[in-house]
Amino acid sequence: MNISFLLITLITTIKCISSQSTINEECSIANKLLQKDQTYNCCQEVTCSDGHITKIILHINSIKPFSIPPEIGNLANLKYLHIRSNNLNGSIPPELGNLLNLEYLLIRGGNLTDSIPPELGKLSNLEYLSIQGHNITGSIPSSLGNLSKLKELCLNSNEITGDIPPELENLKNLEILKLSSNKLADSISPEFAKLSTLKSLYLSNNELTGVILPELSNLSNLEYLDLSYNNLTGSIPPELAKLTKLKNLNLSNNNLSGSVPKEIQKSNIKLYIANNPLLETKSTNIKLIIIIVLNIACLIFIVLAVLYVFFKNKRNLNYGNDERSNISDSASSQQYKTNNNNAVCSDIIIKSNI
Repeated sequence: MNISFLLITLITTIKCISSQSTINEECSIANKLLQKDQTYNCCQEVTCSDGHITKIILHINSIKPFSIPPEIGNLANLKYLHIRSNNLNGSIPPELGNLLNLEYLLIRGGNLTDSIPPELGKLSNLEYLSIQGHNITGSIPSSLGNLSKLKELCLNSNEITGDIPPELENLKNLEILKLSSNKLADSISPEFAKLSTLKSLYLSNNELTGVILPELSNLSNLEYLDLSYNNLTGSIPPELAKLTKLKNLNLSNNNLSGSVPKEIQKSNIKLYIANNPLLETKSTNIKLIIIIVLNIACLIFIVLAVLYVFFKNKRNLNYGNDERSNISDSASSQQYKTNNNNAVCSDIIIKSNI
């Protein structure tokens, strides 16, 4: 009995020592990220379970720049990594691809550079990936299409170039895709139509070209679609009216043409189409009507002005003729009176002589 108790005690002690040794090793890695002394008990600021670090939430407004240590890839039990800082520099270490238990990865608000490491495509348990507000360059790795459990992918507000990889069609559980405010070019891939679980698609503020695909109407769960501030051309496909769950459709600041389909006008979709110079809209029609009315008013004013001047000149001409006629009549009358007076005088003279 005593021997069994001693064995259990010994095994428990060994486990505790081993666990403490492991957590000390993991804390030495986490403390680099926390900017703490290596002897600091990191479990006061991160979540530890069964002798392992499982969750790190880090919010730092630091004056001193810092980077993500590559050794963080050794935290094999880490499930949740959330880093938000105003002074995060360097690049994303490829070693993060070793965190096979990771379910949540957010790195936001720093000055990270270089490209997204393709090794992140090995995170098979990842459900949320957000790398926003940095200076990330390069293209989107096609390996991200391997993240079959991913529900949210947010890579907006970076300097990412190239096209949107068609491999993203494999993200069968994706609900939110945010790629806004980058330098993505080329046209929208028809493969997007296969993301049947997608609820929000944000592709604004890029350099996308081509037309809006009618195939996007296959995204039956879509609620928000933002394609504003691109170089899209062509007409608005009426098929988008089939998206019965769509609440907001932002197509402003493109080069779209034609008119807004009646099907969309009759739907409950909140539509934004400002600054599409070639697109016929109600406001365009109103402006056209105003221009036409103003032109007609100007024409009428000119005609009235001409008629006024014409009749005024004619009246002045008639008045002048009347004046001259009156003067002539007056002169004739005066002459008549003079002649008459002369005749009277002649009669008087004649009578006097008699």
